[in-house]
Amino acid sequence: MSEIPEKTEHLERRLEKLELRVSRLELHAMNQQSSRATTEPAKVELAAPVLPTIPFHGGRFAHILGIAAKAVLAVAGGYLLRAWVETGWLPHSAGILAGFAYALLWIIVAGSNTNGDRASSTIYAIASAIIFFGLVLENEVSTKLLPSPIAALMILLYLCTGGVVAWIRNRDGIAIVTITATTTLSLTLLLTTHDLIPFDTSLLFAAAASEFAACNGKWLRQRWIGAFTADLAVFFTAWVFSSPSLPDGYVLYSHSVALTVQLGLVAIYLASLGYRTLVLQAGVSFFEIAQNIFAVGILILSQVVMARGTGRPFLVGVLCAAIGLGSYIASIVFTRKGATRNSLAYALFAFALAIAATMILVPPQARVFAWCFLGVGAGWLGRREHETSVQLQAPVYLLGAAVSSGLLEISNEPIGEVTSGPSQVVAIVATAIAGVLVYRLLNGLANSNRMRLAHVICAALIVLCGLGLGTIAIKKTLGTLFLATSARIALIGLAAIESARRGASHEPQRPEWVWLSYALMVYGGWRILVEDLANGRPASAALSLLFYGGTLLFITRILRPRHPS
Repeated sequence: MSEIPEKTEHLERRLEKLELRVSRLELHAMNQQSSRATTEPAKVELAAPVLPTIPFHGGRFAHILGIAAKAVLAVAGGYLLRAWVETGWLPHSAGILAGFAYALLWIIVAGSNTNGDRASSTIYAIASAIIFFGLVLENEVSTKLLPSPIAALMILLYLCTGGVVAWIRNRDGIAIVTITATTTLSLTLLLTTHDLIPFDTSLLFAAAASEFAACNGKWLRQRWIGAFTADLAVFFTAWVFSSPSLPDGYVLYSHSVALTVQLGLVAIYLASLGYRTLVLQAGVSFFEIAQNIFAVGILILSQVVMARGTGRPFLVGVLCAAIGLGSYIASIVFTRKGATRNSLAYALFAFALAIAATMILVPPQARVFAWCFLGVGAGWLGRREHETSVQLQAPVYLLGAAVSSGLLEISNEPIGEVTSGPSQVVAIVATAIAGVLVYRLLNGLANSNRMRLAHVICAALIVLCGLGLGTIAIKKTLGTLFLATSARIALIGLAAIESARRGASHEPQRPEWVWLSYALMVYGGWRILVEDLANGRPASAALSLLFYGGTLLFITRILRPRHPS
């Protein structure tokens, strides 16, 4: 034992001598280097080229793998709870509550890291969604332990928890995972359990949450998830409840409950559109236009077309009229503010709703007067507010009046088959008066290229009304078919001559009347072919051709100053 300290002392002395020698060698090398620097000229040494290095992200990859491993362990914990329930260690109700709390815990953990690591937040959120999805789906579909209202309530609580965590931490990954998981689960349970209304409600809440976030400037690109799933669910519900008898296996609800779901979809997206455009002054997007059209379209389709006597068409019609009126007011507000895009979107939306309300609320025999009223109103409002989009709607309303009055049938039928009554004459007179009023209201913009089509439509409707009334008068006064067909050609010729005269004599010029005179001559030639020549009446054809040729001569003389040869 005494030999060990002696060997240690000997080793220490050897190390001290070695350190002394190394110090002497370093001092000698420094002296030689300094002497060379003073005696030899400086040499320029070329540095070796430095090769670029490729960064290696092994640390980041390892970090993500570690997070994924923890997420897998979290999912394993969920299955462990399930195993405890199956073995009887936990009652089923306690196991469901524990699993739900466990899923909420991990969605909270997903937002608890404050180091800005969004990848770990998203991975933990996915793990939480897997646990929650499996928990609700198994206990709702397989074991039947969860009633549908309770399952829908759990979906709402999970949606709220995930949304609040994502909102506070500003984590879009958590928001996407939460909205996708809840909407997919709701849609799956709606289709598998055949209990529609509870999961329609959860999907409407998901859509409302998405729109609430969008109104606050968050997650605008994820709005389509809630909208698309809510549209599918509400449309499917409308289709099921519009059947003559409820399909087997579906839970029975009243039609009023189904209508409430459809009205909820309309209210969510109309409120979002109004708040974003009117309060926030944001530009209307294509998504908002399309989604509101879908929502209102589903309501009209379900309650008016598919209802089969069980719908509420009057309520839907009044709602369309009210929303259309509000849209016209909003369009005027945006016009005064110079927001052209929003003004055009609201004007088109109001136009579609006004047509829908008229078709639903007004009886067919009275629609011509409704179209005339809307046409004159749109022309007056557009002129007063200098809103071109509303002015262009006026002649379209008048086209609806022309169709409802029967003008197209009178123009297409042979004069021997024309039938009319006092109500049709009154309808045609009302259409003619409305056409004149709208033409005068739009007359101030005669030189505008955008309004040229509107002037053409109004002028054509005025002439068409005159021809319709004249055809009815000819049919009633001239009993002989020979004279009636020729008189109709003469009437068309007079209308063409008057149109050419109006187009050539006015200052500024009205080219729409000249175009109309050409169209009338084409129409007159077609009537000779299908009515006079086709029926093999030479005398009638000769007289009609005489009127037609004379009209061409008059029109050529009238338009010659405008078209010199």
